[in-house]
Formats: sequence, structure tokens, C-alpha cells
Amino acid sequence: MSYFPNIERGEYWIIDAVLEASLFLSSLIVENLEEAFNREGHGLTDFELVDTLYHLFHKGDLIVYYNHAVQTSSVIRDNFVPTKEEIIAEIQGHSSPNLYYK
Repeated sequence: MSYFPNIERGEYWIIDAVLEASLFLSSLIVENLEEAFNREGHGLTDFELVDTLYHLFHKGDLIVYYNHAVQTSSVIRDNFVPTKEEIIAEIQGHSSPNLYYK
């Protein structure tokens, strides 16, 4: 019996990538994804990636955190559900890597 009976390939890839360590969200769109992860890529477009991450965060399958080293806000949010806009800003690299997930 599968633990994730209705999981899509991209969802599985994203979850499997962080079984042993957290990753910055921006690491999911590096140019050499296959080389960086030493396996086939997730196969998601940027739009699909944002929707998939958003869905996994809302279901509680993934947890997202701020990187405290680059946290600039006076309020530190841990273990929160990011908006699609926050996910887009992060994966498009509008700032230094700030959000990581596990």
C-alpha cells in the first residue's frame, strides 16, 4: 500500500528531494536541476511548480521556513503557509534565497 496513493510525479519529486535535508525554494528551478540533484528533474513548468508547492504547503505535506540568516523583518515567521506571490518571488530570485522547505 502506497503512503501517497494519489500523488503526482512532480509532488513526489519535491517531497522526496527533502527527505534528508531542507532546501531553498529557489533550488527547485536551477538551470542544471538534473545535475544538481543527480537525478531526472521534476518536469514542472514554473506555473505548475508554484501551484504544486502551494498545494503541498496547504495540505501540510511540506513545511516552509524563513532563513534566519537573511531575515529582514522584525517578525520572524516559522512554519507558515506562504502565498502564491511569496512562492513566485522566491523561485524567480527577486532576492537572495530566503525561504526553505522540508
